[in-house]
Amino acid sequence: MNPWFFDKGFGPVFRGKFARALKWVPGVVLILSLLYFLLFRKKNARVVDIVTSGQSDQSKPKKISEIEISPYTADAYLKVPSVGEGGRWYDWAEWILLWASSSWRKILLSRRMAEKVLRWRNHLLRFNEHERNLIWSPEDSRKRLDVPSDEHVDMPAIWVVELFPPSGYKELERIILKNAWDRNFLSIFSHRKSNIQLLERMRSGESWSGWTLASIADTDAKFISPNAVRERLPGSFSAIEIHGVRIGSGLTALVAHFQLSESAAKELDEVWHKEHNPHLIWVQGAPLAENRQWAAFRVTQQARRRFHDEARRWMAKKCPGFFSGNGISQPLADLLLLENYDPCSSDYDRAFQDPLRALGITGHHYHIRNNEVPKLLLLSVEDMCPGVYRENTQGFWGNKSSIASCISHLDAYGSDSEFAIANYFDRSLANFLAAQSVSAYVSSLESNYAKARDLATVRHGKFKAKELRRLRSQFLVFSMDLVSSASGLEEFWSGSWHEIEEARFTFDLSPHLLKADEEHGRKRFSQVDVNEKMREQQKKKFAQLMSEDVAHRDILSSVASIGSSVDSYALGRIALLVAGASLVVALATLALANIGCSSILYYFFPEWVSGFACEDSR
Repeated sequence: MNPWFFDKGFGPVFRGKFARALKWVPGVVLILSLLYFLLFRKKNARVVDIVTSGQSDQSKPKKISEIEISPYTADAYLKVPSVGEGGRWYDWAEWILLWASSSWRKILLSRRMAEKVLRWRNHLLRFNEHERNLIWSPEDSRKRLDVPSDEHVDMPAIWVVELFPPSGYKELERIILKNAWDRNFLSIFSHRKSNIQLLERMRSGESWSGWTLASIADTDAKFISPNAVRERLPGSFSAIEIHGVRIGSGLTALVAHFQLSESAAKELDEVWHKEHNPHLIWVQGAPLAENRQWAAFRVTQQARRRFHDEARRWMAKKCPGFFSGNGISQPLADLLLLENYDPCSSDYDRAFQDPLRALGITGHHYHIRNNEVPKLLLLSVEDMCPGVYRENTQGFWGNKSSIASCISHLDAYGSDSEFAIANYFDRSLANFLAAQSVSAYVSSLESNYAKARDLATVRHGKFKAKELRRLRSQFLVFSMDLVSSASGLEEFWSGSWHEIEEARFTFDLSPHLLKADEEHGRKRFSQVDVNEKMREQQKKKFAQLMSEDVAHRDILSSVASIGSSVDSYALGRIALLVAGASLVVALATLALANIGCSSILYYFFPEWVSGFACEDSR
């Protein structure tokens, strides 16, 4: 701990033992002053009369400085006062930190130490808040999560997408050959082509735009498809079906449909209804106090995210592609089916918004609904739900009975309605997610181009040929994937994506807002075709990237020319040095070849040579 004048540049003035002793003065002064403060300090004079004579009656609110507070708040602050108003460990820490950073003592602290003291004092507030949350009355509805006892949620399925651009075609071939998921297909259906043959025909445009790549069942699954292969799957999943989807002629998507086991499909509901106690957690090195409601939000969202992470890990292990290879979360969507609450009804239930937020469902003022079954909604997970939020995460949700009533012959897709709904939408949602993954792909390309552009100057600052080759190869991969993908996506963007059953969605206001607009005579909101809007944005981004790619290639050509000239100049200098060294070696050889009075060596060193060479010659 140095005094302020050492930070101002006066340290060199103090030399030797005096300087070393002086550095201890602030610490000694602080310790002595602290001992005096602890031994002779007066009791805290800030006494607040929180509770009046009727403090036991919690039916009436109390008043502090004309501010009305609830009885729960008054009771909690009576039992757990603020920091510095008791004899708890963090009260002592608060007194010490407050004393050390006030009055004349603060000049002894460097700026960095003062910031640390302030940060530590803020941490103490979180410990105090956590202690108060623990004794806060559970009857206070503002501090707890109330989920109706008759409401339940099921999560029967998860879809994960992995994309393979032209540069990842060999990797896709390796995955198919290594896993051999089509061995039962080929043994049952002799006329069926192998996955490799279907992949080659599909990418060349000779075959249809999608096929079932694999049907995988857990070794403990009770019911499986005849052509399924058995593997040990993660404990939450009973079966996985992988679909291959061709997006244009350059991109291939693998969409895995994870079917959860019956117990795993109910696990989120169990966590949702469970009573949660306050927690003290650490976020980025700082404590965070959560009351019962916020703890319920986080734990329930983390329960949903656990299934997401499990599915993504399996996909990254078995089918590593562009997203997992670049450290990007694979596009994912799950299916949440509610028992009673119907978001498509005209009534807006404000009290049910907190339970929905615990599930990670927000954005209740607009709906992205399915055109075929309007009761099925699509919603992106927002960062206001940190427990479940990850990049490229979405959810399909709605009322189970309402969705089932819109589907004829649902029992043909399974005996349980929640799993039957997932099976009914499987192919159409898989194709929609595959098409949507192009947006995540182009966003990743933008990010990669930006990183390569920012590092280009650093890597090629001295025009080294090695760095030039690395930079050139990096942009070459980007350019090949970009050009091949963009040319193949023209068919997809034009709407002639034949033989593909893609789920279509429409963006609209929620029913309660539409009803309010109608009651007030406002013009109806214009609906947006999500699929077409998605294609327009993708086309626009690809066009922008294509123009940037042309500019980058021109810059690389210029840099390559300059680099070649600089490298040639450097090589020329090296050649001159080598030639000079060769000349020296040749002269030395010539001089030593004939040592005598008539040699070249005698011309430069006559006395040394005449001493032994000329006498011998005579």
